[in-house]
Amino acid sequence: MLKPFAQARGLSVTVVEQPTVAINAGLSSGLPFIATCDGFESFYSDGIVFRGLADFMRPLIVLLLIQLSTPAFANIVLNEIMASNTRAFPDIVDFEDYPDWIELKNTANMATNLSGFFLSDNPANPFKWEIPAGTSIPANGFLLIMADGHDAAPGQIFPRGYWPWKNFVTERYHANFSLAAEGESVSLIQGTGLGSVALVNASTPLPTPPATVAVWKYKDDGTDLSTQWRAGNYDDSAWASGPSELGYGDSPATVVSYGPSSGNKYITTYFRHHFTVANPAAYHGLALKLLVDDGCVVYLNGVEVVRRNLPGGEVNYKTLASAAIGGADESTFFSYSLSASDLVAGDNVLAVEVHQSGGNSSDLSFDLGLGLLPCRLHGDRQRRFQPTDR
Repeated sequence: MLKPFAQARGLSVTVVEQPTVAINAGLSSGLPFIATCDGFESFYSDGIVFRGLADFMRPLIVLLLIQLSTPAFANIVLNEIMASNTRAFPDIVDFEDYPDWIELKNTANMATNLSGFFLSDNPANPFKWEIPAGTSIPANGFLLIMADGHDAAPGQIFPRGYWPWKNFVTERYHANFSLAAEGESVSLIQGTGLGSVALVNASTPLPTPPATVAVWKYKDDGTDLSTQWRAGNYDDSAWASGPSELGYGDSPATVVSYGPSSGNKYITTYFRHHFTVANPAAYHGLALKLLVDDGCVVYLNGVEVVRRNLPGGEVNYKTLASAAIGGADESTFFSYSLSASDLVAGDNVLAVEVHQSGGNSSDLSFDLGLGLLPCRLHGDRQRRFQPTDR
């Protein structure tokens, strides 16, 4: 058994399976430390233990890259990783499966807050899953995160899809990705400098000059546009345009048409807005706020990102909103946190279809604001594992 060597931080560490134990380079040499061992049930490197790997990777190369920065980040290590799990730590309290998992360890003698930390299995998207704000690991403690794609935190309610068919409340953390047995990388990132950079300005509150309220293209003639209008490269040059808020019946800045009959109004009105992002990789997420009466679907570059007050499944120009909106909800902005992964460098397009709950609806309202959440990397720990031929 190889003992932990915490002083290896900052080095590249490669662990290679062999039938005997041998040490090829010492830590004091400043060279990469190469170790071979006769089993995968447990081995240590940089104070990090990987167990149970023989179940799914034989042989295995684990490349450990560590860069230290802030004190909080220096305290947290990727302690264990399990991919293609079949027997270790079943998730019997939440989604009841044998999920992949990632264990983090706090090496400090005090609790460490993980706000602003991210996990990812994609180097091109280092902010793939944000550890929920306020999460902490006690002094010298551990945190197990299920890498099962469910994207959940403790305290959330989910329906049980089998007997006894009761809702359950999650007790564990669940990342929005799972691990590939054939090999990939896992990164732990700490970001700083979080804040919102406006991309699309809603009408409330009024933006500070020289910023202006967003101008939207709109199609309000009751036609069936099918699905092609959602794409970024769709030609909307002939559409009418106007600043938000858009709609009718509530004194909006831009009045759209509901058709020739006040008792049989158009069900769907379409909206599009172009904006530019120079470098999507500089941002870890999007903050969207939405005002809509009655319901809508929001697409970013053709990908659905928000659905409000509409039934599931494919919608068309005759699909009714699930309920009529009234009271305070008619003037309330609802907030959504989105991934920045659907952004592209250059021109981006928001496409929104607003649906009424019926042809006799008295009003239509639509307004939307979108902000980028930038993030400076303050450190990156990465584990890369891949099988090789023996």
